[in-house]
Amino acid sequence: MKRSDAPWAESLVRRRWFRLRLFALGAAAGVAAGLTVSLYRFLIIQAESCRAVLAAVTADAAAGGQYFPALAWAAGLLILAFLLAALCRWEPMASGSGIPQVKGALLGLFHLRWLRILCVQIFGGALAIGAGLSLGHAGPAVEIGAASAQGVSRAAARDRTETQYLLTGGAGAGLAAVFNAPLTGMLFALEELHHQFSAAVILPAMAAAVTAACTVQFFFGSGTVFLFSGLHPLPPSQLLWSVPLAMVCGAAAVLFNQGLLSVRRFYGLPCFRRPEARIAFALVCAALAVFFCPALTGGGEALINAVTTFPPAFPVLLTLLLGKALFTFLSFGSGVPGGFFFPSLTVGALTGAAFGSLLTGAGLLPPEAMPDLILLAMAAFFAGSVRAPITGAVLLLEMTGRFDHLLPLALVTAISYVTSGLLGGVPIYETLLRRQTAERQNPAEEEGHLTTLLVESGSPLAGRSAASLPLPPHTVLVSIRRNEMSIVPDPSCLIREGDQLLFLTQQPEAEFLHRLKDTPPVPAPKK
Repeated sequence: MKRSDAPWAESLVRRRWFRLRLFALGAAAGVAAGLTVSLYRFLIIQAESCRAVLAAVTADAAAGGQYFPALAWAAGLLILAFLLAALCRWEPMASGSGIPQVKGALLGLFHLRWLRILCVQIFGGALAIGAGLSLGHAGPAVEIGAASAQGVSRAAARDRTETQYLLTGGAGAGLAAVFNAPLTGMLFALEELHHQFSAAVILPAMAAAVTAACTVQFFFGSGTVFLFSGLHPLPPSQLLWSVPLAMVCGAAAVLFNQGLLSVRRFYGLPCFRRPEARIAFALVCAALAVFFCPALTGGGEALINAVTTFPPAFPVLLTLLLGKALFTFLSFGSGVPGGFFFPSLTVGALTGAAFGSLLTGAGLLPPEAMPDLILLAMAAFFAGSVRAPITGAVLLLEMTGRFDHLLPLALVTAISYVTSGLLGGVPIYETLLRRQTAERQNPAEEEGHLTTLLVESGSPLAGRSAASLPLPPHTVLVSIRRNEMSIVPDPSCLIREGDQLLFLTQQPEAEFLHRLKDTPPVPAPKK
């Protein structure tokens, strides 16, 4: 080998070792995420079983004139409210959904104290969902997966850039472990969290999602989450009804997001000044739901399966829809560990069932098409709320195992996405992240933050020189990755489509850099 070829060969070896290391660490992060999420799911199952037994005992005792179990239930709720409030104060980053916190960690805005987050999300979330709150375990599972990946990164002593890649993979692994859907987990991590499709992040994301799903299947089997029966490919004449269905779901998703964001006004009343009061109120609502309408409790898996199999009349569906949405707002607004990912799918399913009930009642569709409409409505509602149409379509494919619905799922998610945008809908997780960033009093303090940015096709950054990039203050372009080569940029270096830019910036400006690719070029000043 010539001496001049030695640096190139050494660089090639480093790149190959880098990819292999990312893949191996991603697989390790997936196993860790699979184990922690399995524990999380197991505790939720046990908590819900205990709740069902206690509710039956309390109801039987009350029917016999014995009210001591009811009083004990009320005292338990009060103790639980103080316990959940203490857990949230101990680790505030574990309260709520968990997905905005992961997005903030990837942007360098937050620190994830991974061990605390695992403890609070796993045990606090199991207690909150087990108590009957209308919360889901998908969002917390994303943060559990990210925290597990950070623990693996700390154990392997990886740098900040590799840690970001592992966090993305771990977050996707958490979602894959919940739904037994590795492809969905990987796509969600790339589309919603990282916003980039580069080889450096795809490798750990793929390895983590697959290994997490395999780990969970060892404990819970390989069955799908939903038991949809009677699904069949819709003929073109019936497929046309999916267009207004998607538009309705897109509009409903906008209203749902507004409800989630506006519930803070209700909890801003003076009587809810202390966190214990907010949580206690939500738990009281949960207790009422447990005894009078158990279908509204939890994430809603059983309700979706029931509505799909035996859809009730339109007034009942409308009542369940409004009740589930309102109870989800109150539960999420309390601030306990738990997300709205799964409840939003339930609201979408109820929206589709109500829409289908009107069509079947008018004779426009046969009753056999109801399960198909519910499936399409769930994907459309998710795409309109989260603004992630690809993930929405693939999610329902993997959760039902019906890949013959790819075309209608892609159609409704696209239409719902456009409808939500036209109505002024905002991505719910990004909006919550901005709110948390503004309210956070002690952001992470570091000297600098490394963040990457992919120059996509048609980006206004393409064709500009490194010196003319519209960068915020205290931000430096340190490297350009192009065609598997790393380039140290000089002021005259031109940016090309497909380049991966590495910036060193202060943390408050990290989010701005991810929006930089959509920012119009800054006109040159007139001389």
